[in-house]
Amino acid sequence: MHAWQEKLPHLLLYGPPGTGKTSTVLALAKRIFGAKVKSMTLELNASDDRGIDVVKHEIKEFAGTRTIFGNGFKMIILDEADNMTSAAQFALRRVIENYTANVRFCLICNYVNKIIPALQSRCTRFRFSPLGTEHIRPRLRDIACKEGVEVGDDALLAVEKLSGGDMRKCLNVLQVPPAQLRSAASALLSLTRATPLIHPPCYAPSCSLRNAPSQRHCV
Repeated sequence: MHAWQEKLPHLLLYGPPGTGKTSTVLALAKRIFGAKVKSMTLELNASDDRGIDVVKHEIKEFAGTRTIFGNGFKMIILDEADNMTSAAQFALRRVIENYTANVRFCLICNYVNKIIPALQSRCTRFRFSPLGTEHIRPRLRDIACKEGVEVGDDALLAVEKLSGGDMRKCLNVLQVPPAQLRSAASALLSLTRATPLIHPPCYAPSCSLRNAPSQRHCV
């Protein structure tokens, strides 16, 4: 394990859906653990496992065990952590305090204001903004090319405007049959042509490199 990996803090990734938060954490886990990623990480969707029992049993049990002859830490990924109950979040705070030497926690959420301050203060925060045209358009073209689907510029523009910077929503729209996509794009574009690209409302106060508070970063 490299020196920079040993210094990895607990992470809190927040922002609109479809902006790459979960993919970023999973890529980080694969980079750190390699072939051992499945045994060294615990991934939970907090919208399903949101109660205090999960924290007291499943999370605490994983955090409290070490691998034989292993060095370094394990990783617990909690997706949609803003759906956890307040009691579960306070219990998680105590687990983080007790097992920091053995585990790094990665919390992922859409609404950071639903995470209790005690958890936020223990994490380095990264805000993910809605994706821009420079990120969405090349990816859509690449996918369409690999799937052998012809998608015109008007169709791509319509998909991009409707997505609001959400890549997952873009991919869902592209899965409709090509003929339907072309016909729908014409109708959608007529409704959106006069409207600039609109992103969802801000999920948290915007920050810049110059004025960003400590432990908060924009992506």
